Amino acid sequence: MLASLRMRYESSGSRVALIARGLLGLSVLAVLPLIGGCASSPETEPQVAVQDDSQPPPVSDDNGAARPQRKTFPDRSAELAADATRERSVLDLLSQFRQVASNGTRTDEAVAFIDRYAEPLTQAYVAGSDSLRDSTRLALLTQLLSYEDPRTVPAHVKALNVYAKTSTRVDEAILACQAATRLPSESFDAPLLAAFDAINMPNKDDRRLSVHLARALRKNADAAWASELALRLTPPIERPVAFNDAPGVKKYQNQVYWQTTASELLGMVGDRTSARALARVLMSKDKMDVHATAELALVELGQPSIEIALSLLNGEDAELVQLSKSAHSELAEPNVYFATEWLTRLAHPNAREPLQDAWERTHNPQSKALIARTLAVLPKSERSIDEFKQTIVSTPISLTLPAGECALESLVEISPYFFDTELVPWLMDRAGKVTGSGSRKFDVQRAFVIAIAELALPNHLDAANKVSQRYGGRFGTPAFDASAALAKKCQSDPTCYGNELGSLSESGEVESVIVSKAGIMLGVIGKPEPRGVVLKRLVDTRDVRVQGAMARVLDHLTPTKDPELIAQLETAVQQAASPAEGADPARVRMLQMSLYRMQAR
Repeated sequence: MLASLRMRYESSGSRVALIARGLLGLSVLAVLPLIGGCASSPETEPQVAVQDDSQPPPVSDDNGAARPQRKTFPDRSAELAADATRERSVLDLLSQFRQVASNGTRTDEAVAFIDRYAEPLTQAYVAGSDSLRDSTRLALLTQLLSYEDPRTVPAHVKALNVYAKTSTRVDEAILACQAATRLPSESFDAPLLAAFDAINMPNKDDRRLSVHLARALRKNADAAWASELALRLTPPIERPVAFNDAPGVKKYQNQVYWQTTASELLGMVGDRTSARALARVLMSKDKMDVHATAELALVELGQPSIEIALSLLNGEDAELVQLSKSAHSELAEPNVYFATEWLTRLAHPNAREPLQDAWERTHNPQSKALIARTLAVLPKSERSIDEFKQTIVSTPISLTLPAGECALESLVEISPYFFDTELVPWLMDRAGKVTGSGSRKFDVQRAFVIAIAELALPNHLDAANKVSQRYGGRFGTPAFDASAALAKKCQSDPTCYGNELGSLSESGEVESVIVSKAGIMLGVIGKPEPRGVVLKRLVDTRDVRVQGAMARVLDHLTPTKDPELIAQLETAVQQAASPAEGADPARVRMLQMSLYRMQAR
C-alpha cells in the first residue's frame, strides 16, 4: 500500500464517526461481546523464571541520593526460538508478567519486561503458530495485546493470515482485530482485507469476528483500498428463496456484510470513482439492504458525490443514466429523480446554479417539481425562488412524485426553508387557488396554512388568520394559532425564539409545528449566535419533523465550514452512539448526515 496515500483516522472526531457508522449495520450483524479475557489459564501453574540478580550500580538523583535502577530481565530469545523449549518458556514468561504487572502494565518493572520480551514473544507466536498448544497460543496473543506495543504487530498479522487461510482460530483473529484498532499499521492492510474476504456470516463465530473486523478496517482505512472496495460492490445481492436454502443464505448474508462494510469504508477513503460505485449501488434494486449505508457514504464523500450527482442530473454520465432507467423505467427522467435525491441530502450551495439550469431545460412536470423541492434546501436566489413559485403554480394537484407523495403538497411543505418571509403573502394567495376536490385538496390547503404559520411575522397575522380559519381544519388552525402566539411574543428577537426553542414541548403534531416555527424564525432573522440551541434541539429530539427543521436551520445559518460546529456535531454523534444513550441507528444517521454536510462546506 502506498504510504503517501495513507488516511489514518487518529482524531477523536474520526473515532466518533466510526462508532456511529458501526451502529448502521446492527440490522445485519449480530453484535456480540468482546472476547477480552477469553484466554484460558494453563492447566498447571508454571514456575516463575529465575531472574538475573546482577544489578547495575545505583544512580544518584540531583540531590545525591541513590535512586533505584529499573529492573533488568535476562535474554531468553534462544529458549523462545527453539521448538523444544518454546512452550515452557512462553508459559513461564506469561506467568511472570502477571506478577510483574500486578500493579499495572505501565509500572517501571512492567515496561522493562515488555521492552525485553515484546519482540521475542512475538517471534515465538509466529514461529510456534503450529506447534504451541491452542490454550498457550491464545494466552500468549492475549497478553501481547495487553502490551499495546507496535513490536507485537507481526503476531497479530500472523493470526489474521491464519484465519484468512483456514477460517479457524476465530478468537485469535478477534484479538488481532483489537490490536489493529489500537495499533493502526500498514502491516495490517493486506491481512485485514484477506480476513474480510474469508468471513462467513452464517457461522456464529464469524459473526462475532465480523464486528471487530469492521472496526479494525475502519481504523486502518487506506485510500489505496478504494479500487478494491469498489470491486466488492459489483456482485448482485440475491435473497435466498427459502430460509433452509443454506448456500443461498450464506451467499446473501456474506454479500450484505461485504457490501455494507465496503460502502462505509469508501465514504471514508473514496474519490469520484468511489462515488460512481456508490451511485450504482443506490440504483440497484437488489441492493436495498445496503442503500442506507451507501447513501450515508455518498454524503460523507462530499465534493466527489456532488460532481457525480450533477453529471447524472445533466445526463452526462451515460452508464449512470442507463442504470437510472433500469431502476425506474416508469419515469420520464429517472436521472433527475436520483440526482435530486442525492443533492437534497448533500445540500451543498454549489449545486444551486446547475439545478436552476436543469429546471430551465426540462419540460417534465415531475422533474420540475423534484428540482424545485431541492432548490428549497439551498441558499436562495431571486431566480431560485421565482422557479419555485412557477413550479407551484404549474403543478397539478394530481401529480405524484416517485415516492408516492403529492407533488404540490410536498413543495408547499418545504417552502419555509427558503427562510424568506416575503413568500407569506404569496402563499396566502395561492392557498385559495388550489383546484381539485376531496381529501387531496384539503391536505394541500392545510399544508399552505402550516407553511404560512411557520414563516409569518406579526404584521402578517391578521390576514393569515383568515386563511387559517378557512383552510386549516382540525390540525392546521390550532397549529397556526399557537405559532401566531409565538410570533407575537418574540417579534424579531432571536434570543426570545432561542429560549422558546429550548423549552417548547414537542409532544404532539401541533407542538412540533411550534418548535419548527421557533427554529425557522431563527433562520429568518439570520444570526448564527443561537445555533447552540438549534443543535441541542437537533440532538435531543426524536420527532422526525423537528429533526428535519433543525438540520435545515443549521445548514442555513452555516453557509461555510465552521470547525467549532463540526466539533460539536462530532461530540453529538459520539454521545448518540453511546450504549448509555440507548443508541438509535436512525438518530445517529441523522446526526451524521448533518456532520458530513458541514464537513463538505
